[in-house]
Amino acid sequence: MNDRTARQTYSLPEAMAHLSSADPIMKQMIATVGPYERRRPPSGFAILARAIVNQQLSGKAAATILGRLTTHLPGRRLTPPALLALSPDTLTGCGLSRNKARFMHALAEEFASGKISTRSLASLSDDGARERLCRLLGIGPWTAEMFLMFCLDRPDIFPVGDAGIRRAIIESYPMRGEVTTDRLIKVSLRWRPYRSVASRFLWRSLDQAPA
Repeated sequence: MNDRTARQTYSLPEAMAHLSSADPIMKQMIATVGPYERRRPPSGFAILARAIVNQQLSGKAAATILGRLTTHLPGRRLTPPALLALSPDTLTGCGLSRNKARFMHALAEEFASGKISTRSLASLSDDGARERLCRLLGIGPWTAEMFLMFCLDRPDIFPVGDAGIRRAIIESYPMRGEVTTDRLIKVSLRWRPYRSVASRFLWRSLDQAPA
């Protein structure tokens, strides 16, 4: 396993120094919002299950459903066996749609059977892990990218389809005319190989914006 396929480690101060050197706008953004704390990630299954709940919902609505769901789980922990023990009716009673209940059970079955695991995904390249995840029911590119960033801690993921990332770039960078995916990717190239770190500062910059 090489350093591009393992769960990657990197120095946050080194990443911030690189971003500041490569991009004066990002340098100012980092100075404004300040560094963030890298925390130990939750389980891979929990990240994906929560992502399914969050799809097409406001943060408040998703949090309400997750709160109801975890009351049915031992220790309020999202694990494959605990989720499989819940009936579809219990899941929909918590506020999940029938499709999301099916996606959650399918995901739990994949993890419980060992067909997929955080360790097996960590052994893959970024593209390989993204492709494997997108074969799961209810998992698309955005969810896969969140997993790569927040569970596997991959340093160079750029979630170009994320609405917050798009908004933060438009607000901070000169983007006259139509803002296309290609233009957003072009902006991100100056941040390589730390686009995941840059993305976190972009998200955090929105919290600093005036109402």
